[in-house]
Amino acid sequence: MAGSRLEKLGTIFTRVRGLMRAGVLSEEDKPLWFDVYKTFPPKYEPYADRPPADKEIVDILYPEDIIRAKFYKKFGSPGTIDMTNHKTKALSERFIKKHQELEHEGVIKPEQLFTATTEALANEGLVLERTHSEAPERPVRGGGDMSETRDGSGHFTTQVKVSEMFKDAQLQRDDSKSDS
Repeated sequence: MAGSRLEKLGTIFTRVRGLMRAGVLSEEDKPLWFDVYKTFPPKYEPYADRPPADKEIVDILYPEDIIRAKFYKKFGSPGTIDMTNHKTKALSERFIKKHQELEHEGVIKPEQLFTATTEALANEGLVLERTHSEAPERPVRGGGDMSETRDGSGHFTTQVKVSEMFKDAQLQRDDSKSDS
């Protein structure tokens, strides 16, 4: 029924239990959570008319979140990140790892740590810089440079010189072709 408010009369557990008792829902069709809920019921039933708990929601913020935010603010987004590829890490993750290593050493002052991390990665062959251009650039495939447009209206581009990442990507493509 379009105007029915029956969903407010019981919990999802009582409604599923009722469907099972009536024979509408068979034993093999019951939801996975049903037996868990039956064995470990909640302390307070989750009724729709129950007022929400008056609790303060605490923000969860890790130290690396602050580093990541500074990284993206300074260098912009490097484009699409392939989350299925576990062999190569995102630029921000590499930056955070190097930042934490330098921070753990304790030699560099905290206010100079971000710049020192950028320089340390540059010494390893990963040069990160943010440039402004009048016209958006297209990504350059192949060589050691990669330019990607961050914002079409603002014309910010991020240039990343990462020859080793291209080599890794090429090796992965070759491996996937040889597996087929």
